[in-house]
Amino acid sequence: MSDFQAEEIRERINRSRKGYRRICLELRRALADRGLESVGFDTVRRILHGTGAYRKRVYGTRQSIRRPEGPMHQLEIDFMEKVLVGGEKTRIFVGVDRFNSGLMFLDAYKTQGAEDVARSLQLLPKRIFWYRPMEFIADNGPAFIQWGLRFLMSQRGWTLTYADKGAPYQKPFVERVIRTLRCECLDQQFFTSTEEVQEALREFQWKYNMERPHMGLDYKTPYEKIEEVTGG
Repeated sequence: MSDFQAEEIRERINRSRKGYRRICLELRRALADRGLESVGFDTVRRILHGTGAYRKRVYGTRQSIRRPEGPMHQLEIDFMEKVLVGGEKTRIFVGVDRFNSGLMFLDAYKTQGAEDVARSLQLLPKRIFWYRPMEFIADNGPAFIQWGLRFLMSQRGWTLTYADKGAPYQKPFVERVIRTLRCECLDQQFFTSTEEVQEALREFQWKYNMERPHMGLDYKTPYEKIEEVTGG
């Protein structure tokens, strides 16, 4: 293996959180484009362990996420994007209640900033008024780390908790909803404007909360789970 290949492997490791097999496949394509000799999985793994960037997690050490005891105690929030016809992108703010997997936020915006998050949070008391949210779980994205958003949450008595970098399993409910939203709604049709996306999101949110049963809720809908607590 040449020094160039070894340096290319180290550079890709430093800027990627992917596993060594994925890195190796990408590296093979890059070397083939330059007409250079390919490398094997064992070579990449040996260099990966040598850099100290790779630490294999011991099976069974990841903490399980338990549902809170009541509604609105913990909400997971995140952004996703959808490419419109013509190449323009719209950003979608997603918020999921850990208690019943209910979709509390599903708002389409043309930007992805703290102002958009604050706009959705301002509407929260109108959407569900009988419980006050206590904690929000988010990643370290630029929309969630701005001082203005953290000040707004502190003024309302909310706690903003950040998931570790490269640890999407710490907010599994919103990640699962994003995948379902893509497969069952956004990837099924073409959109030309943010307004069209918002209209489709409203329909999806209704069906998700009112009609779609969840295996984790004993095949009940999020609305039926709420009814158990509120007594209908």
